[in-house]
Amino acid sequence: MKPISAVIFLGSTIICFCLAAACSGSSDNGQSGDGDTDFENSESDADGPEIDGDSEYETDAVEESESEGDGESSDYEEESALLDTPNDQRGLQPVHSDEPYYKEIGALDGLSAGLPSVDVLRFVETPDGRTLALTAAGPAWFKAEDESWRPYVYKKEDTGIPYIGLHAPGMGLILVYDGQLVIAEGEMAGKTLALGGTITAMCAKNDSEAPGILLGFAEGWLNLWAGEDTKVSAELRGGETVNDCVFSADDSRLFVATNAGLFTGNGIDTLEELPFPESETKPTPKALAFYDDELLIGSDSGLFVCISQTDSGSCGIQAREEAIPYPDINSIANCGADGVFFGTSYGAWYERDAAEEERRRHYFGSRLWLPSNTVRDVSCDGLRWFMATPEGIGRVSEFQTTLAETAAAYDQLTQERHVRMGFTPTNNYLPEAGNVENWQMHDDDNDGQWTEMYLASQVLRYAVTGDNDALLNARQAMNAMLLLEEATGIPGFFARSLVPASECQAKIDSGSGEWHFSETLPEYCWKGDSSSDEFVGHFYGLPLYYDLAASAEEKTRIAAALTRTLDHMIDRGYCWRDVDGECTTHAIFQPEYINHPLGGQLGDAGFNSVVILGAFRAGYYMTGEQRFLNAFNYLAEENGYAEYVRICHEINTRFTVNHDTDEMVLMALLTLIRYEFDPYYMAIWREGLEQEWQSQRPEKNPEFNFTYCWATAHDKDGSGVECDLDVSIATLQQLPYSLVQWGIDNLPRTDIERSPRDDRHGVPQNRWVLPWDERIAMRWAENPYALQQSGDGHSELSGTYWLLPYWMGRFLGMIGE
Repeated sequence: MKPISAVIFLGSTIICFCLAAACSGSSDNGQSGDGDTDFENSESDADGPEIDGDSEYETDAVEESESEGDGESSDYEEESALLDTPNDQRGLQPVHSDEPYYKEIGALDGLSAGLPSVDVLRFVETPDGRTLALTAAGPAWFKAEDESWRPYVYKKEDTGIPYIGLHAPGMGLILVYDGQLVIAEGEMAGKTLALGGTITAMCAKNDSEAPGILLGFAEGWLNLWAGEDTKVSAELRGGETVNDCVFSADDSRLFVATNAGLFTGNGIDTLEELPFPESETKPTPKALAFYDDELLIGSDSGLFVCISQTDSGSCGIQAREEAIPYPDINSIANCGADGVFFGTSYGAWYERDAAEEERRRHYFGSRLWLPSNTVRDVSCDGLRWFMATPEGIGRVSEFQTTLAETAAAYDQLTQERHVRMGFTPTNNYLPEAGNVENWQMHDDDNDGQWTEMYLASQVLRYAVTGDNDALLNARQAMNAMLLLEEATGIPGFFARSLVPASECQAKIDSGSGEWHFSETLPEYCWKGDSSSDEFVGHFYGLPLYYDLAASAEEKTRIAAALTRTLDHMIDRGYCWRDVDGECTTHAIFQPEYINHPLGGQLGDAGFNSVVILGAFRAGYYMTGEQRFLNAFNYLAEENGYAEYVRICHEINTRFTVNHDTDEMVLMALLTLIRYEFDPYYMAIWREGLEQEWQSQRPEKNPEFNFTYCWATAHDKDGSGVECDLDVSIATLQQLPYSLVQWGIDNLPRTDIERSPRDDRHGVPQNRWVLPWDERIAMRWAENPYALQQSGDGHSELSGTYWLLPYWMGRFLGMIGE
């Protein structure tokens, strides 16, 4: 059959479920998820049909392959010009212009940043944009020039610790110590006031010509003081603690939040209670702020707004209908053009006036943004947000960047801190939590798969830019991948990972997998029981390198290694067989397994069918060997593998959801669709692809979306397909800049909608994907709906998860320079 197309299609996103006993070889947290399967592996080497051609473990096994076979490979060569077609000729629309955008980055400030204590109580903002933090060991100014904190002492002889303060128009910087209030700076500097109780709240009049501050006491008193010797005092009904207070813009009305309720009046002697909407439990107002002429009321049970009802300036309290991240609100800050900022007992968030396409709200939680989720106070200076906690300050700022600049940063980060012996694991180890300047590299259970994905990112980068560094990065990874096969001494069998031989005995003694001293490469130790993860990876990255970057000699080496792998499959019964001659736990592609009702049918039939069929299509493309086409037909038609690809989503959702498998099906479809030449099969693959992508669209995943774009880019009329470009760009822009794995728990939030089913690891899930920067950076193989993610700051993710979709988008011409 003459090939009609060998376009560079990329497969789709797939939700693939699997039996716990037959799942793919890595779990959602990056550690090995391999387990035993209940299906008994066949040991027969005669499971497949009689296929001509011997498997030789020789480097030059395919030197003449492009001119041999049945002649169909020449048609591949004719059509494969698309592999090197410039991106702007692919007809894909629209194209994202890589304009600068603002990105938020967090810092955790503690003793090392200059704070006198990490026990931070409150902030004081000054009109000139300065921020003063009041801590349990004294106050400190923030120094923007070096992003540090410098201790502040009112007087050299002063040994007291101010615990509350503000800057009052016409008066100056006011600090409250035990028993005394002082004006430390400003128009009335040096004035003091003796206190008769514990100050819990302060607010200032807005008119500097008629200055004054209201003091609220824990004992239920109010004092109005203008910096003179006299003051006006009033006792609140019930003697309840004062939590906050605020004057209206014209100072004509006062609002006081207490444990007994919210009070308002023209002065402290005319206060009347404002009723909250009826509820089972009366809210306790804790924080007040005016924003857009509305009074915002933060309470222990949600956010309320006071809407003006009368000419007198009074208002009626209404509950905020929109869900908020957490209801126990401790602080509210009016940040002007930057919106309003809320601090709660479980994180903080800001809200902005935003156009429909812009982001309105951002929640900050966990050590990605905060030293502690208990936020006592919030502040803003026009350039950054501050959050006071019992364990330090969370500080968030914005900087301007582009996608290209972010890619350059992640390319550098990955090369410097994540490449080990040519392998690129998913993360490294940080001996000191959060300190990325001190790291250690380690092997990964799936070094093969993860490195192949990094290899693919660099191949695409090279194809787009011609950058020699990208080629060298890809070549280094390619050579490491070929070593995985050579080290085992088993033709066509790739190890999971390699370490130096000097580490081998310790690995064996630890029981951390099947480790072996290499007989073919004595300087190495290799890990066995390789899974479908590795198989998928090698038929993902190496073919891309073969098509887009390889020299003639490299093409020969790659084709030879993959030829031996496919011959291993044919000769040994369609599974990977380790040193013991047994099928490995998860690399099983046998018809007996795939068609078994308790094996493939409830777990791997769809996924494994995509994988093995794509592998044989790639092998046929590279060599033209008839035996690979025969094997493809035997599996696809005689054993129903083609139909399993068509209904992959259905098969893989019969038992559970495995997001790791989702990504690997995508990788396998890349190979299968890229090398498909038969319109009959292409229609089947496209049908399965469409179902899978539609199931994945809610995730806003750029890798999955660009995959779909690639796979559907060349219909017969050559038209392009629009496929969620905008949300893909938004995700790339929104993903956390820091790749440190701190862990996060969004389960306590009240703006989520928990799914009735936990994920396959028992982790609670949301019904939709939360914004990507409200979770830690994560591989696409992990569950984006998970409400809890583990991490203690002792590891940093590599940049592969971001780089692969970015360079894919660039390669497709969907992201401009």
